[in-house]
Amino acid sequence: MSDERWRRPCVPLRVEPVDTVVVVAGRALRDYRFVFRREDIERMRSGYVCLRCFEPHEHAWPEQCHLCRLKMRQDQAQFFARWFDPNEEIIRLGRDWRAELDGLDERRAKEEERR
Repeated sequence: MSDERWRRPCVPLRVEPVDTVVVVAGRALRDYRFVFRREDIERMRSGYVCLRCFEPHEHAWPEQCHLCRLKMRQDQAQFFARWFDPNEEIIRLGRDWRAELDGLDERRAKEEERR
């Protein structure tokens, strides 16, 4: 029987809104703090859990997350360094909402090119 502990979900203990609100295109967008167990934070740090969608992976550092397509091998360590607060042991998902929206426009344009 194989060891399937890696399948255990990575579920935040708490989700707390951050005071900062960014208004983009008339919409108020808020960042959040995610509080996890230390073991789950370590799984993120070592590349077994996607930092964007919290999906567990059987092997560390896959090329990309099979759920949300985050380029884990390329980007996750950098995102972890930016979003993890070691003093509070939390993950603060600070997004650059303008860049996110620009990325959506780029993806939409690429999809239109494919058609």
